[in-house]
Amino acid sequence: MLDKYDQLGMDEKLAWNFRDIGHTMREMSEGKGSQKRILMILFASGSITQSELTQKLGIKPGSASEVVGKLE
Repeated sequence: MLDKYDQLGMDEKLAWNFRDIGHTMREMSEGKGSQKRILMILFASGSITQSELTQKLGIKPGSASEVVGKLE
């Protein structure tokens, strides 16, 4: 991945860094499997399976089950 980054132009590197900062800030404030993040994904995606939700969140299936259960 570092090799790919090194090949990017200055504008692309800037965009890449802002994206990474955004991801870091979201994880620090919300966490990967927060209820808010799950609701945002469900709103944007419509009807998806729990397996698809787990993949989008990047968390373990058990963690997704726990948060979904709390939302129910």
